[in-house]
Amino acid sequence: MRKWSWLFLALGLLSFAVYGGLVLAERMHTDERIAAFQALAAEMGKEQTGNHLAETQMDAEIDSTQSVPQQQQPGQLEAKQAAPEVPDDDRTLGILTIPEIHLEVPIVEGTDAEQLRFAVGHFSESGELGITGQNYMIAGHRSNTFGKFFNRLDELKENDQFTIQTREQTLTYQVLRKKIVTPTDFSVLDPVEGESIVTLLTCHPLYSNKQRLVVFAKQVHVS
Repeated sequence: MRKWSWLFLALGLLSFAVYGGLVLAERMHTDERIAAFQALAAEMGKEQTGNHLAETQMDAEIDSTQSVPQQQQPGQLEAKQAAPEVPDDDRTLGILTIPEIHLEVPIVEGTDAEQLRFAVGHFSESGELGITGQNYMIAGHRSNTFGKFFNRLDELKENDQFTIQTREQTLTYQVLRKKIVTPTDFSVLDPVEGESIVTLLTCHPLYSNKQRLVVFAKQVHVS
């Protein structure tokens, strides 16, 4: 009888150790995500500290490399164009196209300074694209230049649609809502059960880094 008692005790201790290890690992992963999100908040906050000359130089570099198509101004006629092609390089994940604000911009992996300098970036600690129950976050600077990056993101409305073109497929997303949050509001990364979510994040208001403008959208089509 005593032998079985020791066996049950050992199994209990082993189960407790395994459970404790899993809890600790999950807590460490959460802490890493929070730290990464805080770093993103700090990085995006830097966008308002540069002067107009620095942004002009950046725009010239973008135009020279043609990595970001020139944006249309309000009232311009929209020409019918073929779906954008994703550049064949290791950095570009896809092309984000938002017709309502005449935006077409490459998506790269990561949200460091150099990555957000020429594109919008996937926040690596967020979910995977096109997967139900995942929240895929894309961050971009709210450039002071009209139409560049997420400058006009606040114009999006409920039910507006945008696409993400990857090398394998085109995913269409429909805007659910917009929200103004603090720079470190970690809840914007929360997934939605039964939905594939894309979250667009930028600074708010224009010329300020005090808050963040967040646009939540759900996948409605894939081709």
